Amino acid sequence: MSKRGREEETNEITGEKSSKAQLQRVDIYQRQMSAHNVNSSPLLSAIGSNQPEIVTALLNVGGPIHNFAVERACKVGNKTIVDILVKYGALVHIKSLTTCAKYGHTDLFIYLHQTHFKDVEISFYSVEQAIFTENKKLFDYIIQFPFTIRASTLSYAFKSGPYFSINIQRGRYVDGSNYNS
Repeated sequence: MSKRGREEETNEITGEKSSKAQLQRVDIYQRQMSAHNVNSSPLLSAIGSNQPEIVTALLNVGGPIHNFAVERACKVGNKTIVDILVKYGALVHIKSLTTCAKYGHTDLFIYLHQTHFKDVEISFYSVEQAIFTENKKLFDYIIQFPFTIRASTLSYAFKSGPYFSINIQRGRYVDGSNYNS
């Protein structure tokens, strides 16, 4: 029992405690979500609706972590939820970078790259998203590192104007050849 007389449960992984009231809110949330959307889990619904407190509560009671939970958090751009998921053992897939780029979450892209993928070459999909969305901040970050491009990406960069066309030449074609060779 806690000081307030409420029952508590302790998560075996993190050691965090959940009160009986939190557990009841999670149960109500799970029932509401399953009634509205049978194709989505309560965890993915909480992530998609940007509710970190519900995500934490669901994970505290031992809810499963889906393979694409981090990617869903990247889609909504919530670093707090990404951190919660990682804390509870979620794997961060490289596709999460592309999702951040696609939805314009540059700061989250940079954070994930620096914390999980610093030594991994950035895929041409992320480069393309930066160019297609004309996200100069993301593009400037990406070109500091090795990256690959496709001929279509190069063509689009040239059509997008001098900013992208001058800087894209630092990349490599997907087949491994240098642009300048």
